[in-house]
Amino acid sequence: MRTYKILLFNIGYFSGLDGSWFDYLFKFYRYIFPPKKVINKITVDLNRIITTEKPDIICLIEIQKKQIKHIINRLNNDYKFYDFEMKYLPNGLAEVFPILKNYCNGFMAKEKINFKKFFIKNGFKRLVYEIEIEEKLKVLLFHFALGKDVRAKQFLEIKEIAKNHHNTIVCGDFNIFKGIPELNHLLESYNFKLCQKTPTFPAHNPKKAIDLAVASKNLQVKSKIIPSQISDHLPVILEVYIWIPQSGTKPRPSIHALKNIFLVQIIIFKWWDAIATREAGATVCGIPPST
Repeated sequence: MRTYKILLFNIGYFSGLDGSWFDYLFKFYRYIFPPKKVINKITVDLNRIITTEKPDIICLIEIQKKQIKHIINRLNNDYKFYDFEMKYLPNGLAEVFPILKNYCNGFMAKEKINFKKFFIKNGFKRLVYEIEIEEKLKVLLFHFALGKDVRAKQFLEIKEIAKNHHNTIVCGDFNIFKGIPELNHLLESYNFKLCQKTPTFPAHNPKKAIDLAVASKNLQVKSKIIPSQISDHLPVILEVYIWIPQSGTKPRPSIHALKNIFLVQIIIFKWWDAIATREAGATVCGIPPST
């Protein structure tokens, strides 16, 4: 058994807002011009979380390009492989508002890993990261839209991407302010399960579960929330357990295979019992014993 640990965190552009209305009203400017002392404090606190949890992959949402170096410098090359990209469609909204080119999502890893990044068709935020943890295990990182109708279209697009992979985890800021039922179609149509549904927003008084993870049902994924208020979202830790067969051993059968084997055994035992009962002179299924 091998365990992978993922840190999922919407870090809110290092603004330091805790999600309260007071902060949104009077500190909104920090989304564009975060004070240096706030950036330094968040960097220290984030480094403490990373040092304590030791994630294999760090998935960050809402970070400015110039803020990435603050994290890299603090981590002393422990996470030397990383990639961050503007989350808006190139030649789209960012051409009208150039400041958006600094607003990114991305990830960091201890070792070099395979990944792809591309843009879907719907919404303003369109960047998808497809990160390969194992040969047949993919993590899709995405920041879903604020509008419910656009989110629904994005769920469909993500589902189409995920169906090409046997083992998939979709994680990110889902923005489902209407609640978990928004995900019912995604969960049922692709046979996903919800791995994280603890409220993460707003950080000062969490009531909404929007920093989520859904995964293929055959995957074992555990989650926990870190009580940190350096953003308006709480950080999430995902632990993914992967069965690695040892050399010379057969792969462990899945739970579905074990159920099928057990069912076949029951049928055989009932059939054998029926034959034995008939031979003893009893009636089976209303048929008198043969003479």
